[in-house]
This record gives sequence, structure tokens and C-alpha cells, in this order.
Amino acid sequence: MELVEEEDEEPEVKPHRKRVNFRREMLRYQSLRNPISESHIPAPDEEEEMEDKEGNIWRNFVSQCSATFLAVFAVIPSRNLQTSIHSDGQLGKISLVCMYFSYIVGCLLTSLILRKIRAKSLLLISLFFHILYSVSNVIPSAYTLLPASCFVGLSQPAFWAVQDSLLLNYGLQYAVRARLTPHKSLRLFQTVTIITIHSAQILGNLLSSGLISVSEFHCTESWDIVNTSSSHQSSSSSSRSSGRQQQRNDKWTYTLPFIPIQARRSTEPSPPVNFYQLLTLIYLCMSVVAMGAVLIFFESPDTVLQRRVISWRERFKDIRRCLTDPRWLLAWAAAAYVGFAQGVIMCDITKLYGTDSMGCYIVGYMMVSFGTGNLLAILALDKLRLCATHPIFLSLGFLMNIGVLILTSLWKPGPSQSSELLLYTAMWGLADGTLQAQSQAVVTRYATEEKDTAMTGFRVCQGLGLIASFLSSIFAHNLMTSLYVALVLLVMGFLGLIFVANDIARRDRTSGTDQGSTDGQEADHSGANLTTENEAEVT
Repeated sequence: MELVEEEDEEPEVKPHRKRVNFRREMLRYQSLRNPISESHIPAPDEEEEMEDKEGNIWRNFVSQCSATFLAVFAVIPSRNLQTSIHSDGQLGKISLVCMYFSYIVGCLLTSLILRKIRAKSLLLISLFFHILYSVSNVIPSAYTLLPASCFVGLSQPAFWAVQDSLLLNYGLQYAVRARLTPHKSLRLFQTVTIITIHSAQILGNLLSSGLISVSEFHCTESWDIVNTSSSHQSSSSSSRSSGRQQQRNDKWTYTLPFIPIQARRSTEPSPPVNFYQLLTLIYLCMSVVAMGAVLIFFESPDTVLQRRVISWRERFKDIRRCLTDPRWLLAWAAAAYVGFAQGVIMCDITKLYGTDSMGCYIVGYMMVSFGTGNLLAILALDKLRLCATHPIFLSLGFLMNIGVLILTSLWKPGPSQSSELLLYTAMWGLADGTLQAQSQAVVTRYATEEKDTAMTGFRVCQGLGLIASFLSSIFAHNLMTSLYVALVLLVMGFLGLIFVANDIARRDRTSGTDQGSTDGQEADHSGANLTTENEAEVT
């Protein structure tokens, strides 16, 4: 009875109890375990300040996702249309070469950029380069498109690296507040970010295809076709008119976005709207809104983007260790194949199978199918991440890509086979997403001490594969040549992934046998932290 009475009286005493600060208790627990000095435990006033800053993580995360969505929405569909729209002088292909050559340079300078520039400033600079790229597509020429492509490619590695670091910061803070494990919390933020990025690609490509399909714009037309037709019409009308009409001053106006069109008489029908011009303006506006979202709503977090400073001597040792390992050399071929296959899709398949057969409106629909298949593969492998690096699953990704390459060499869609074309690109996206997720998982699991260097090497090899596919398209002018190169890279990469996966399995068995129970618990704790960092790199 006394226990029951005490339980009944407990709600009256509960409001007077001091609220337990979970973050402080966790830090105190870690200090007793690790041991850390008391100076690392924040004071009460510092704790309140930290709670105020942690209250902004959702606003920062939402503004960051919104800016990423708008930036990807504007840039990726424009990039996919480069080879179809700017085919004169192969300007579109050359712009892609410039973009991914700068991307490689950005990968090598990412660690230096993260140490010198804070998170918000880096996001704003990257989004400003996205605006320049949208402006270059509004006024396309070699003097505008090529420099803008270089700026976007240079900023992309740092843009995604700062997103990874911020996601890690959000995940750890939310894990403390929601009493979740850091691994689950970080995976939650990463899943939302991945869905945001792929949704932006899908919706952006849908918008481009929808507007181009209702427009009279054709990709084979040059950019001055409107002015040429207007001049022909004005010359023919002036030849039929009197001398007074010939001497009249032509009034020029600028339609969106800044393409001059000669004004018609009120009695004549107005010229048709070029919806591709409207599309480029929409992309430009979205890039500006993305930068404004970060500028207004995003607050600079108190986080260090580059936690460990690596000297050039240590980095050179890591690079030499990766280059001298034959398993790494073969695994780099898998990264090069991923980039090469994506380049074939962007440069050759969208042009030969899409634009030349059905029109450039189909390019957006093709990339929607490709992006949907890619997203499904990434989400499926995220659920099967424990066995994603198993040789059986690696063989499945290899066979899927082999099947796509064989189908590409034997079949070309006709003008009436749009449904088959979209299904074909969806299959390629599924195969590409499977192999890309598997190869990144193998790299992050195999690399322990030189993980950052390994991921940098993976991105560099992926960029080299993209450049190789563009150069092959520019100089060879033969799709079969690109398919043969892709097949060689795929076989070499698959062998490398199998060797690395077997080495990972053998290392896991050895480490599981040698460690005791107490050491095993500590290894699990450190392994959870390592997994969290790996997942941030994968995104």
C-alpha cells in the first residue's frame, strides 16, 4: 500500500525535478570511459548556448535540402541537353570535357578548400557558380558556356563534401537529442538527402521534356534560326511593299531570355513561344532562389569541415600505397567504368537513340527513367548493405551491366519505340546504380587508414572515365568503340572488386577470431563510428 501511495504522489513531485541533460550525461559517460579531462564537459551556460544552436539544425537541414534540390533541378537537366542542343562545333561535348576536367582538379583540392572556407561560404560560392552555369545556357557561346562549366565542375567536389560533413554533424546532434544511435540518425538524414537529389533530377528532366515537347523548337536548329527566319520574312515583305515601307525603322524587342526577335505588326500573328528559352529562364530563377535560401535561412554551424589535417607527405604515402596495391588498381577500373558508362549515356545514347530518332524532347524522359532506376538500386542496396559486397551480389551487378552493353550493341530504337527506349534506359540506370553503390561500398570497407585518399581516388577515376567517354565520342564518332572500351573497363573492375571483397572477408574473419570479448565491444564501438564516416563519404 505504501508503494502505491508513493506512486500516486509521484506526479506532484515530478515537475520539481531537474531535467536530465542527455548530452551532458553522455559526455560525462564518455569521459569516464575514455578518459577525457573535465574541461571538455561544457558548463551550464555553455550547455544552454549549445541547445540554442542545436535548435537550428532542422532549419539548416531544410534550407540545405531546398537549395540542393533547386540547384540540381536547374543544372542536371541542362547538362543532359548539352550534346543535343549545342551540337554545332561539338560545343556541348567540349563543355562536358571542361566540366569534368575541372571536377578532377576540384577532387584533388577538396581538402585544402574545406580547411580554408567555412560551410556557409562554400555553399554560397558553389551555388553562385550554378547561377553562372544557368546564365551561360541562357546566352550560350564558347565564351560563356566553357568557363561556366569549368566553375561548376571545380565546385562540385567541395559542394558534396561539405554536404557530407554537415550531414554527419546533423546526425550526431540528432542522435544525442533523440537518443538514437549515430548510425541510424545519420542514415535517416542521408536517405532524405538522396531522395531529394534524385527527385530534383527526375522533376527537372520532366519539366524540360514537357516544355520542349509543346514547343516548336528543334535541337537541330541553330540559336540564330529565329533571327534568320525573321529577317527572311522581313525581306520578303519589304520586297513586296512600297519604298516607304522599306525605309521604316524596324523595332526590336527582347523576349525571354534576351533573344532578339523582330516585332511583328499588330495585324500579323505573333511569333510562337520558344519554350526552351522559357525553360532556361526557369532554371536561372531556381538557381537564384537556391542561393537566397542558403543566404537567408542557413546559419553557419560550429563544425570543423576538415577534422584531420593531412600533410602532403602523408597523402603521398597513402596514394603510393593505393597505387602499388594490384587490388586497388583493378578496383579503380570499376570507378572508371562507372564514369565511362554515365558519359556514354549523357553524350551518345541521348543523342543517337533519343534526339536523332525522336527529337530532343525525349532526352528528359530518358534521364527520368535512368534516374528512377538509379534511385531504386541505391535504396535496395541500402537495405541489403550487409551483403552488398558479397561476390554473388557483385556478380549480379556485373551481369546486369554486361547485359546492357550487349543490348546497346545489338539494338537501336526506332521512332515508334519510345516505350522500349524508356524501359531500356531504366534498366541501364538500375545496372549503373547497382555497380556504383557496390564499388563505393567495397572501397570504403577495404580502406581503413587511407579512406579519404581512397574515396578521392575513386572520384578522380570516375571523372577520368567521363572525360574518356566524351573524348571517344568527339574523335571516334563510333558508339561501338565506346562500348568496347566500356566492356574492358567493366571486366577489369569486376575482377578488382572480387579480389578486394575476398580480402575484406578474410580480414573480417581474422579480426573476429583474434579479439576477446572486451576488445570486441570496443571494436564494435569504434566500428560504429567508422561506419558513420563511411556512410557520409558514400553520399
